[in-house]
Amino acid sequence: MFNQIVIVGKIEAMQADYSEDRMNGMLVMAVERQFAEANGEYLTDYFNVQLWRGMIETLKDSYHPGDLIAVNGRLQNDGEADKWLIIAEKVALIHKAEDTCA
Repeated sequence: MFNQIVIVGKIEAMQADYSEDRMNGMLVMAVERQFAEANGEYLTDYFNVQLWRGMIETLKDSYHPGDLIAVNGRLQNDGEADKWLIIAEKVALIHKAEDTCA
């Protein structure tokens, strides 16, 4: 059996949670579809990504909303029929968002 997913998109939001002496977190990624609708508009899909261990610590200090990242992980059903979650195994920065506070 094989369960692997690679997703590339922008960080929309990030939340860290401290529990049981360890930190984990959730990342929301915005991924623009590669094709336009009939009106020329490109829709965006939003995916929840679960981050574990030191991954969230690194991301919360170095990555920010708007940064373009790649996530390699696995797809997991969150107990509900239509609720899927991506469990991150590796995250890589592709492009840092421009600082608009200049």
